[in-house]
Amino acid sequence: MTHSCTTCGKDLPKGARYCPWCGTAVAQQHVSCPVCGFDNPAEAVFCSQCGTELGHATAAPQPESPFTEPQAIADRFFQLLYDTLQEQQDPALFEAYMNRLQESAFRSVFEARMLQLASQVQHLLARAIDPEAAIETLLDQALDELIEFFLVRHAADLNVHPLPKGILKYGYADLAEADLFALIMDYLDWASLPEELVYTNLLEIPEKLLQNAAASFLFVERNERVFFLHDWTLLHTLKAGFAMTDQALYWKAPSLEPQKVFYHHLRHVAISGRHLEINGKYFYAHPTLHVRLVRLLRKIMARRQMIEND
Repeated sequence: MTHSCTTCGKDLPKGARYCPWCGTAVAQQHVSCPVCGFDNPAEAVFCSQCGTELGHATAAPQPESPFTEPQAIADRFFQLLYDTLQEQQDPALFEAYMNRLQESAFRSVFEARMLQLASQVQHLLARAIDPEAAIETLLDQALDELIEFFLVRHAADLNVHPLPKGILKYGYADLAEADLFALIMDYLDWASLPEELVYTNLLEIPEKLLQNAAASFLFVERNERVFFLHDWTLLHTLKAGFAMTDQALYWKAPSLEPQKVFYHHLRHVAISGRHLEINGKYFYAHPTLHVRLVRLLRKIMARRQMIEND
């Protein structure tokens, strides 16, 4: 296809930018598609390669994230580790934990995981509908699992409040498929807390104590399965304590009103000073149990989210 000069009317050589006969600048003969880059004739309304409307479309901005770099993910891990120690262990030992990370076999696991996560972030940037939210979910879950593995497997002697080894099985498991009863019992690990008065077999509880709990705080539905009862009373009357079922957490402190939170209503769980806050409600047992319970309830929240997303 030949083109003519708009001034002198003579045919222009292919690719000419100026008319060789009169020097007039040649008008652009092609327009590049802003999406696929294909060169279309100047008069084209739509790209003949991808169908994009020309002159109106703009290339979609490429999403970016600092977490495509392993070091950025490592920095986030270190901050989360400090925050975890501040809430659940002893932040004054942060340097000791960092030394353990560098000196133990965990270091090679850590470095490999940082590279893997950076690759997963790049994949989400290219494929996810909402990459920013997907990356946050990925890193929150993966780094918490990595910290839990580190604390239990490589730094158990540094922990002020011990964590059960049985919880490691949930690190990379499909939580949506996890048995709730086993999950709860593995995280609380009552056998390692022999001083606690806990009933895990309701058939062994005296009927009077069951009646006390039912009248005081254990307001379960007919088909609700009770996993355990923890007695908080000095005289072992079960008029105060806490329990977990397949649906909810129940508790009552002496002289306070009974409380109940369904697992599907869990929104916020944190250690605040000497007590727990569960959806803004006050819960007090003792520090080691607080640590295990806060990790357990957050795991239950993650499990519920996975089930809802399936």
